[in-house]
Amino acid sequence: MGILGFFVAIISLIVSFWNYKLNRKQLRTELLTKYNVRYSVDKDISRVVKYLEQQEGLRHRDKIEEPDDHEVEMFMRFFEELELLIIAKAIDEKVVSYMFYFYLQAFEKQKDKWKNIGYDDDEWKVFHEFMERMKKLNEDKIKYKID
Repeated sequence: MGILGFFVAIISLIVSFWNYKLNRKQLRTELLTKYNVRYSVDKDISRVVKYLEQQEGLRHRDKIEEPDDHEVEMFMRFFEELELLIIAKAIDEKVVSYMFYFYLQAFEKQKDKWKNIGYDDDEWKVFHEFMERMKKLNEDKIKYKID
């Protein structure tokens, strides 16, 4: 019985670990889905997104006015939240990059317009760390041809 019990314990441990990994992946996916929906639905964030898309020559036939300071702040805070989730290892930075890097690039091209909110101030340190992380990740992707 001792050897049989040992094998049952090992198999139980392996199954438990497998379930843990599977649940963690599922939670990460649900969290990213939640943030992707929020990105699309939140009126402040989506307004900035539509403005950036227009500036990049995508979609939007109607002229979209430049977002106000509050909308820009909410957009930046959204990405600060993502940075904190990446640091906590709650979400994968490569997936975040895939989902949002285009908008970060477009946002940075317009950075002179965001001076009213103190774009370069230390208050936005987490946002800028996120930008640097995404730039580095995408430079490495290009450099090493990672798909």
